Amino acid sequence: MCAASALTLMGGTRAAFAQASSAATYPSSPVRIIVPFAGGGALDAVARDVARSLTQTLGQSVFVENKPGANAVIGTTQVAKSPPDGYTLLVTATAFVIVPSMAQNVTYDPIKDFVPVSNLTYVPQVLMVNASSGINTLQELIARLKAKPGELSYGSGGAGTSSHMASELLARQAGVKLIHVPYKGNAPAMIDLLGGRLFIMIDNISSVLEHLKSGRVKALGVTSATRSPLLPDVPAISEILPGYQASIFQGVFAPAGTPPDIVEKLRVAIVKFTSDPANRDRYKQGATELVGSEPGQFARQVAAEMERWTDVVKRAGIKAD
Repeated sequence: MCAASALTLMGGTRAAFAQASSAATYPSSPVRIIVPFAGGGALDAVARDVARSLTQTLGQSVFVENKPGANAVIGTTQVAKSPPDGYTLLVTATAFVIVPSMAQNVTYDPIKDFVPVSNLTYVPQVLMVNASSGINTLQELIARLKAKPGELSYGSGGAGTSSHMASELLARQAGVKLIHVPYKGNAPAMIDLLGGRLFIMIDNISSVLEHLKSGRVKALGVTSATRSPLLPDVPAISEILPGYQASIFQGVFAPAGTPPDIVEKLRVAIVKFTSDPANRDRYKQGATELVGSEPGQFARQVAAEMERWTDVVKRAGIKAD
C-alpha cells in the first residue's frame, strides 16, 4: 500500500472514530436551542420546557436563545449554517415550511439544510365569527360568502402566519373569495372580530377559549383532523370540507449532516418528554397535543406540509410583509 493510500485510509478511520466517539460522549458541553421568534410566545414556552427536560435527561445544560426577525429567517439561517455536531438545534413551527415560498431573503432549504429530529406538538386552530353575524354553522358561512364574493373580510396575525394560511386554505377548498386584513399579531385582530369589524378569524384554540365562553364569538369548526376535546360540540372543518387540515406543528431540527447517532440520542430524550403523562395532560389542557416522532416520519410530514403550503402561497400570490 502506498503512503498516500495509507494516509487516506488512516484519515477515514480517524474521521469515523471521531464521529463514533462524539456520538458516544454527546453532549460534552452545553447545547443551544434557537427559537427564531421573540420570547414569551407559545413556541418559546414549548422550547423552554424541552430544554429543561433535555438538561435532566442528557446531563448537560440545554438553553434557549431567541433569534427573531425577518419572518423567522434570521434564527433559522443561523442554525442552517451552524456546525452539524448536535450543539445547535432549531425549535420552530409551521412557518419553517411556509416562509421560503413567500420571501426573497431565504438562503436555506428546509428539506436539504436540516435534519428533522422529532415533532413536538400539534396545535389545532378554530374558525370563528362574531356572534352577531347570525351564522351558526360552517355550511351557513360558506353560503353567505358565496352570496357576497369578495365583500367579507378575515383577519390574521400577518402574511404567512398560521391564521393567514389556514384561512386561505379554507377559502380555496370552499371556493369562496375573502378580503384579507393583516394585523401585527392575532390579538389586535381578535379585538376587531369582537367589535364586529371583522367577519371571520382563525386562531389557536388555547388563545380564544375565554372569548368563546363569553359568547361574543362563535366557533364554527376546528382545523385539526378530528374534533378537539376542549370543543367537543364543534365539528372539524374536514367534516364539511374533506381533506382540510391546518393544525400547527412545532418540532426540533438539527443542521444537515448531524451524525445519525446524535440525532437518535436527541430523539429518545425528546420522546421521554413528549410521552410523560403529566406533560401530556398539562398540554392537553391548553388544547395542544404532545407528540414524539422518528426522524423519518417527521421528515415525511415536513415534506408534505411544505408541498401543501407552497401550493397555497403560489395560488394566493402571498408575499412576505
